[in-house]
Amino acid sequence: MLQPFMPETAEKILEQLNTTKNSWESLQAFDGINVGDKVGKAEILFSRIDKNKKLKEIEGDIVEDKKEEIEKAEEVSIDDFAKLDFRVAKILSCEDHPNADKLYVLKIKIGDEERQIVSGIKKWYKPQDLIDKKVVVIYNLKPVKLRGVKSQGMVLAAEKGKKLSLVSTLEDIPDGAKIS
Repeated sequence: MLQPFMPETAEKILEQLNTTKNSWESLQAFDGINVGDKVGKAEILFSRIDKNKKLKEIEGDIVEDKKEEIEKAEEVSIDDFAKLDFRVAKILSCEDHPNADKLYVLKIKIGDEERQIVSGIKKWYKPQDLIDKKVVVIYNLKPVKLRGVKSQGMVLAAEKGKKLSLVSTLEDIPDGAKIS
């Protein structure tokens, strides 16, 4: 009965039982092996999966997939990069977005200017952990409305798996400083 679904396994079973009776008619009677007949050598049909080895294999596949994603990133010229204006910003306040569960509305200070940025970082940060932090933003991003709230820039972050980290500077640089 296994033949149509697992032909190789069915063949191995017949070899181990030392029989050639594999027709549908032979299923009507249990006479595939006669008393006194020798059975073939017993072998494992399905080997146990080594959990650790399989997990390493899967992790390797994931790493390879991520390498491919990185390699496929579109290349840009220095002129394209120069169009972006990165600045240091200080987060003044952080409120829940009124129309979205995963977004914050941040009030930021860039030099003498205050702006509002909508950011999808709620899953990783509490509002009190963001206030007075200095982050890197894209200053010259065209303003857009996100779920009905105006956003005037973008906070940069790095994400790996389930971890997210906002981009900042190593030294205490004043807000408004241009990043080059």
